[in-house]
Amino acid sequence: MMVMTTKTYEGSLTIYWSTNEKGSDGKYHTVSHSQTLTAEVEAPYPTYFWGQNKFKHPQCVTKSILKTEETVQDNQSIITVYAHGYRCERRLSYISKKGNDGQWHDVPVYWDDYQPIVGQGSILILEDNDKEDANMTQSQRVDHISDVLGKAGMSVYRKHIASKLRN
Repeated sequence: MMVMTTKTYEGSLTIYWSTNEKGSDGKYHTVSHSQTLTAEVEAPYPTYFWGQNKFKHPQCVTKSILKTEETVQDNQSIITVYAHGYRCERRLSYISKKGNDGQWHDVPVYWDDYQPIVGQGSILILEDNDKEDANMTQSQRVDHISDVLGKAGMSVYRKHIASKLRN
């Protein structure tokens, strides 16, 4: 599950200027001044409660929400997995601030812009529920699982389901 919240990004700019001021001795002196201006930008930011990274897009920088579609082919299920996540682009905004020097200054604020992105992959699944035999020995069961995996060209078997990732 994903929820969009906001994140605050901050930036700052130090400005420098000088003025000529008349001293107590009646002479003019150059006085240096500086001021640091700060600014903020709020932007949407994704927050996740769970997710999985197996099928995410290479540019994805967040966890992914997985959605699936199933098709059946030759007694096997092909599960297409769509991993919805976000890529991140670094952005720069300038916020105008008035300084004590009486001038307007553009304060740079760097922030992250999250853009939707979708990765995709698939899993091949073969169910083996019809081969359950309570009289099978452990050795026979191991041989049966090995046969199922070998014939299907799969690598994982769990709870009567053989599966493998497809490229």
